Amino acid sequence: MKYSQGFFPVFPALFFLLSCSGPLIPGSYTLTAPPLPESWAFLRSLSWHIEWMDNDGRWRQEEAGSGLGMVSIESGETWTGAVLAWPHWPGLGCGKGVFRPAGAILPFDCSGDRVTLSWQGGIDAFFYRELARLGWGSSRGPDRFDWPRFRDLFSGGNAASSAPLPEIRDDPWLVDWTGVAEKTIASGFDRRRLVSAYTGTISVPVPAAGPWAASSPFAKPPPAGDLWELKTAPWVDTLVSPQGVLKVSRDGFVWLPGNVPE
Repeated sequence: MKYSQGFFPVFPALFFLLSCSGPLIPGSYTLTAPPLPESWAFLRSLSWHIEWMDNDGRWRQEEAGSGLGMVSIESGETWTGAVLAWPHWPGLGCGKGVFRPAGAILPFDCSGDRVTLSWQGGIDAFFYRELARLGWGSSRGPDRFDWPRFRDLFSGGNAASSAPLPEIRDDPWLVDWTGVAEKTIASGFDRRRLVSAYTGTISVPVPAAGPWAASSPFAKPPPAGDLWELKTAPWVDTLVSPQGVLKVSRDGFVWLPGNVPE
């Protein structure tokens, strides 16, 4: 099944008044972070890099410590908005963009003046940002996209014929979302593009005992053993252990030993 124009309704300002709890749109929102994945528990000194679109349609950014709830943002009043929260660890060598973000789409994830971020919302917000970068204001921009219908693809409410493959539902970061955004702006959204970009493999001698944290919050840590057969995509993936950082791509791998700071 192909979706194109049907994925791009126009959301009037009244929609926002009805979607957030309370009679009026708040002037600003306070963010609530999601729980960290269990496999990231050994990583300490967490910080967040926040990105959002303001009332003028410009992307803003702010650094925050682990107390994400202290950050307040403003967002547009006449269109859907997006918030990205990138986790990173100063001194680890894994800055903003290495670990996948949490996120939210406004007004769907707001309650009064509070926005609840989630890891699934990070997929939505990243896709929103890519659509905005490529086609803000166009008929296929994120301000006209049918976000409830898109989210339903991952909620289990779709028939098997229209839902993504199980591996994509389990870890949507397998998808090349930038590539999907480019094709969506060009010709409309098609759920058949939601396939894994991990089409290569590489053998990697296991460099340390672990535990291991993968950059995707949905990814399972690699199994124990002396040799990993890892799937690879066009981009570089990162695995972190208390003993160092492993970078993996189709072209090879690099092990950067060193104690991960706590």
